[in-house]
Amino acid sequence: MEEARQRMLERAGRILEPILDIDTGPGRMAYILAKADLRLTTLDILKEAQEVAKICAKRYKVLSKIKFIPMAAQKLRFNNGSFSTAISVNLLHDVKNPYRVVQEM
Repeated sequence: MEEARQRMLERAGRILEPILDIDTGPGRMAYILAKADLRLTTLDILKEAQEVAKICAKRYKVLSKIKFIPMAAQKLRFNNGSFSTAISVNLLHDVKNPYRVVQEM
């Protein structure tokens, strides 16, 4: 699975910071971005998921590049334009209103 995320990063082209990773889960995409020397903010409504993501980030020595915030994807508490890039891997099929999430992004 890490290989697939690495390929996504390679095919994305230039990624502008700041980056918002919505519904980070265990943080697989977050640590791949951080390993590419990118700084990002990750969101997940589940604090437990973010704890797992923090453990992974620490293991890969990228914890200082990632900011973890517990927050729902449907109600982002950021000003418009706060992030240059917003990503989400495997989220839209899990939410009741995916259109709302995309609007928030």
